[in-house]
Amino acid sequence: MHRSAWLGVAALNAVVAMLAAMVAVFVSFDLPTVDANLMLAAGAGFQIVHALAIIGLCALGWPRDNIAWLFFYGILLFSGSLYMRALGAGAPVMVLGALGALLLLLGWLALAWSALTSPRRP
Repeated sequence: MHRSAWLGVAALNAVVAMLAAMVAVFVSFDLPTVDANLMLAAGAGFQIVHALAIIGLCALGWPRDNIAWLFFYGILLFSGSLYMRALGAGAPVMVLGALGALLLLLGWLALAWSALTSPRRP
């Protein structure tokens, strides 16, 4: 498969990942009905998926460190807010979670845009 086709696949999958993250974020904000174990599991799930995305960006040598930083700070704020809620922090900590969710979604959007606008070579 040509490089340009792979970039199209990368862009499509970044959008798919962003949509999945959006659904999961909306579900995570309904926290009064979710127990601590599920909050910890959700936080860990988001953390591992986005950590793997960062590793993938680094392994491919794709010079998109701004995307990696969006993912990193998104993990820190979103997963961190879920961990803090599971440990008993009050609902106001979810403001941090909302900011983290936004950073994660922006990271996926930036990845899709980067793949679509990358110079095409055969």
